[in-house]
Amino acid sequence: MKLKEKVDNNKYEEFWFSDYVAFLKIQNGLDYDGLVIYNANINDENNGFIAANEIWNENEWEDSYVFFGDSNISWYCFSKTKNTFMELDKPSGDIICKYATLNELLEAAIKNVL
Repeated sequence: MKLKEKVDNNKYEEFWFSDYVAFLKIQNGLDYDGLVIYNANINDENNGFIAANEIWNENEWEDSYVFFGDSNISWYCFSKTKNTFMELDKPSGDIICKYATLNELLEAAIKNVL
């Protein structure tokens, strides 16, 4: 998997990679009613995991996150410094909610748009 090659040197991947791959096997990304869960296509400059993380991490205050998706009002990510999954307010970056697993984060993100 090309995505795996791109994140292989990320020491935090053990917290999320297997759950993210399981989600991608069911649905390779999601774009519904303003919610975007990033896909595994490394060439997708709009909704791809790699491109989105490159864009969001250009901001200095966001460089401690791995982003899995965003919506009109939130970012859905993993905090490398806190070792936890979070929903952040867009654009302030304030923490809205914390989650124990990636699955809980994705479930909450999807419920927010239903």
